[in-house]
Amino acid sequence: MVDMKMGSIFLGGIFLIVAIYLFIAAGSLGGQLFGGGILLLLALILLVPALTGIGSKKE
Repeated sequence: MVDMKMGSIFLGGIFLIVAIYLFIAAGSLGGQLFGGGILLLLALILLVPALTGIGSKKE
């Protein structure tokens, strides 16, 4: 069964891939900073707690 941790890792990975693509492919600096930066921030918000175990319940 898939839990919330796996979903956060998957969604964070997708955001990270799209952010990297925007940094590479965006023609303008504004597109790179705002588009890629926002997605990079979302990816980090999802990935860091999921990978480090922050907020996980010990059973």
